[in-house]
Amino acid sequence: MMGGLRSCVGGSRAAGLQHGSRSLTLEEKYRDALASIPAPGVGQGCHPFILTVANYGVMAGHSNSAVFSDIRRCIPGGRRHVPDNDIRDTIAHARRDHLMWEQNPAKRPGYQKSISKPAIDGPSYRRKLIERSEGAEDVDLWELSPVRLDWEAGFRDAIALLSELYGPDEVLFIGERYDRDVATTVEWIRELEERKQAPWPHIMPNPVDGRAHETSTGTMSRRGDAAVSELRFLLVEFDDLPLAEQCAFWHTIIRDQIMPVAALIHSGSKSLHAWIRADIPNRDTWDSVVKQELYGPCGRLTLLGADRACCNPARLSRLPGVLREDKGNWQRLVYLDPQAGLAQPEKTLPTYRAPSQRPTLVPENAHVEAA
Repeated sequence: MMGGLRSCVGGSRAAGLQHGSRSLTLEEKYRDALASIPAPGVGQGCHPFILTVANYGVMAGHSNSAVFSDIRRCIPGGRRHVPDNDIRDTIAHARRDHLMWEQNPAKRPGYQKSISKPAIDGPSYRRKLIERSEGAEDVDLWELSPVRLDWEAGFRDAIALLSELYGPDEVLFIGERYDRDVATTVEWIRELEERKQAPWPHIMPNPVDGRAHETSTGTMSRRGDAAVSELRFLLVEFDDLPLAEQCAFWHTIIRDQIMPVAALIHSGSKSLHAWIRADIPNRDTWDSVVKQELYGPCGRLTLLGADRACCNPARLSRLPGVLREDKGNWQRLVYLDPQAGLAQPEKTLPTYRAPSQRPTLVPENAHVEAA
């Protein structure tokens, strides 16, 4: 075993190893990485290194099941057991990365070695994604939704989002931008059913623990980053794209299963808020994957033009089912898939028959409105 790889993060050292005077093939990198998996335990780096191994296995052309078997066999004994589901989820992550960056196969998925050399031509790749579904509208996204959203705009959008994506006892923040109240899913649903409307414009996609935590400014909050209990969702939003192009972009992403989109919410103005299923195990991993790899200066989502302000775990999204008084439009649930990111990546999305009456979700003047 090559002990020098034990501190490797994201495979950057393994990728640079050489056999003699020649560079390693992908298969050799994969085999070397398998032989260098650190023992599982707190602070040993086993989990991120498994992602490195999975990346090499996928790029070398191995199936998910073959990569799983290899990793399961090669993990050495340690202070804790790595569950099978953790390994499968990591391989699925690598598979999604491979599909996302198929336009530039020479660049491995993983951490960026240098912010001066972007991994992809972001604007060009985004344009290709948009062109694959050119002409797609919000109703086409609605037709892709595994959960049928066949009711009039209103509070049922909020109930559907809460009941499909959260457990009844999970604690959530819903409210105005500077509100502080949190409650369980079942309490929010009961309040919505009693009011028959959704009066609160914002929701924090990630659940919280219900306790007050000190923020970076020294104040106490039950809805700050430190209060987040489950790093389940990553928010993605584009401020620089016309709404029609956002619809085409997300139609390609969902149809081709490039990212596990759990929900798409029309903001009632000029943008779609995408909730990407992430299930990140801890804050350190969030900071390295989301804040650096995805939303860093040369991160993947940054290069695609996504709003970098979405990088923190406590980022707010628009709550669907709310009539936005400043715009006169509904914040609308356009797409909902509670199984996003949980199924095997080889499975295709099922085909659903749309009702004859289609809702109109996007106002004609949305592209000139402020978010």
